Amino acid sequence: MKNRLTGFSFIELMIALTIISILILLAYPSYIQHRLTANREQAKQLLQACATELTLYHKTTQSYEDIALQPLPSPLQNVCNTPHIQTLKHESYQLKALSANLHTYQLIAQRQGSQSNDICGDLTIDQHGKKTLQNTQDASLEDCW
Repeated sequence: MKNRLTGFSFIELMIALTIISILILLAYPSYIQHRLTANREQAKQLLQACATELTLYHKTTQSYEDIALQPLPSPLQNVCNTPHIQTLKHESYQLKALSANLHTYQLIAQRQGSQSNDICGDLTIDQHGKKTLQNTQDASLEDCW
């Protein structure tokens, strides 16, 4: 009686690895796009939460002038530093105040790192809730916001 070993042959193993490699190559771009979209959604939540906090800040101080034009939270008044906003912070975006005066402001979520490949560009919002895009690559406002 012959004692035959069972298992995969080298050819079968190579075919299986080739199929797995092809599936990975097909799925990877979709995964990257999903990550970019998820990071953008978190940045939108961060901008809207900070805009809400700034509205409350304006009701108290009657001004947006004290907001430092640098990455938030503002070191002057600690604006946009609530625990809720801190949990939304993400390494793919940096929240900044682009402009701030007595009755107006404009916030921007600037892309960083791998998020720089996102075609939507940088997200902005102002005191009226007007949402715009900056540094975009032909993306529409409806698709990105």
